[in-house]
Amino acid sequence: MRRRSLRTSLITIGTAAVFLLGACSTGSSQDLGGPQLTEVEGPSEEYIAWAKEWYGDFYGLTDLPEVEFVRYVPSEELDFVIRQCVIDQGFPAPDGVNFDVPQENQENMYLAQYICARQYAIDEKYLGEWTDEQTRLQYKWTVEYLIPCLEVRGHSISEPPSETAFIDSWNNGGAFFPFQQVALDVPGLEFSVEWDKLARACPQQIPLSIAYGYQTIEQWKAMRQ
Repeated sequence: MRRRSLRTSLITIGTAAVFLLGACSTGSSQDLGGPQLTEVEGPSEEYIAWAKEWYGDFYGLTDLPEVEFVRYVPSEELDFVIRQCVIDQGFPAPDGVNFDVPQENQENMYLAQYICARQYAIDEKYLGEWTDEQTRLQYKWTVEYLIPCLEVRGHSISEPPSETAFIDSWNNGGAFFPFQQVALDVPGLEFSVEWDKLARACPQQIPLSIAYGYQTIEQWKAMRQ
């Protein structure tokens, strides 16, 4: 059986960027007291400048175009929305996951990914550096949603650590990720398709709307039904 610690593809840099931007954010942590939503016209100039630099460096792109923002996307949907956006720009993924792009067209695909990542973004109110409160909520998510979600789909997951041990390991680079124990007995490109289905059903990272106190796990689950 094949295992992956985290799903990896070109598109998943969208969520990788969430962690990188959070680490360098100048904003304070959000109040977890309740759902005080605010209307925002789009990403700030600071975010746009950061995105240009980060994606430009990552892909080796220069002369990046200006991009019109479309909408904010829930963190747990970002990879999938960006992927569909790239497909809609003419880059085929016959199975909906694995792109079939000739090597000579790779740079154009990278540019399409940049454009899509600028069109669809995570609200900056979710991008502050995590405190122990967010990590505690990640633990709650892991124990109450993620592990049961994987187990009901036939994946056996070991007993999770205590909350204290989870937080300590999370802050020291040894985080407990149940997906590291997932094995899929499928061949070739089909593996990515099946992994993608599982990742969509059982997000490993807590949705940021929950991590920052705008929703509870129960409210999030009710919206998915």
